[in-house]
Amino acid sequence: MVLRSLIVDDEHLCRDWLKELLEPCEDVNIVGEAASVGTAVTEIERLQPDLIFLDIKLPDGTAFDVLEQTIVRGHVVFLTAYSQHAVRAFEVDALDYLVKPAEPERVEQALTRARARPLPARSLEAGRLAVHDRVLLRRSNRARSCLVSEIAFIAGANEYSEVHLTSGYVALLRRPLRFWERRLPATFVRIHRSTIANLDLMESLTESDGGLSVRLQSVDGPLPVSRRRAHTVRERLEVLNLKREQG
Repeated sequence: MVLRSLIVDDEHLCRDWLKELLEPCEDVNIVGEAASVGTAVTEIERLQPDLIFLDIKLPDGTAFDVLEQTIVRGHVVFLTAYSQHAVRAFEVDALDYLVKPAEPERVEQALTRARARPLPARSLEAGRLAVHDRVLLRRSNRARSCLVSEIAFIAGANEYSEVHLTSGYVALLRRPLRFWERRLPATFVRIHRSTIANLDLMESLTESDGGLSVRLQSVDGPLPVSRRRAHTVRERLEVLNLKREQG
């Protein structure tokens, strides 16, 4: 398998250095370069690379901003001038980290890891995450990754969203609900103007004088379903139940 690779570093010399180290590798194809958060996000979405060499410090932000703003299904190898970033790299499930300037042996070690670790399956629907994909969540100065299947629900207000995991962990992100609506798989449904719920975790759907509500595993209390979205929720549940029965 050929690893389609993207190099993200704001220093031209660093990009050239890495390209020179990778050039002899027949199973590595450098498909693009980027020098900022904005261009990195654009190139990741355009190229869908298998392997990303990602500098932690960029002119308009950090590697963590890149991982927050786009869907990354390829392996990530962090590039950094400081070894203390290693812990943060592995907190977000990076494949490896290289302290610049890295020795050829360390680059080869990173490639060996990339060759040995399977890439996640691509979602059948372009631009959508699958339940086994990972997303980056940041709270204060800490970041962590989680599986999409670990997200119970997302509550939104204007340009921000609170992501609630089944573990009880909550992260506040500067992402509107429409961002999640475009990217999450079909098991996630907008049940209210301000809420997206993971119906794979649904325990019950209840109708009362107060209206419709859903209960999810690992979530305290019911989540209200707006009248305008009740029909969509019921339809989506029927489809999901049918898929479970068939497979």
